[in-house]
Amino acid sequence: MPYTRYAPILSPLHHLPNLSHLPPPHPSFTLTSPSSKVQQKTFIANVTTQVIERHIVTGLENLFEPFVVSQLSDLAVQAMASEPAATKRMRDFYENKIMKLREGEEIFRSVV
Repeated sequence: MPYTRYAPILSPLHHLPNLSHLPPPHPSFTLTSPSSKVQQKTFIANVTTQVIERHIVTGLENLFEPFVVSQLSDLAVQAMASEPAATKRMRDFYENKIMKLREGEEIFRSVV
């Protein structure tokens, strides 16, 4: 199978019908005219927007509702609101570095 490495990506599509037996589209359906290219881009933008709204954004309106947040555990709220541990360690490292540089600058200014 030539698409073996794409199998994990294409596996949700296994239920789609095999259309290879159909004749190629009529030449009038090709995307050669500027208006058909604009229509194709518009179609893709519309489908993308619908998918995002339906599957990604749906339910977010209830996520930060006061009642929903009050029902969350402290650990869940902290996990949602806190920054990743790696980012916190990096921020602490750079804050410590800034503090040492400022102390060094004060020592330098007192000597000069």
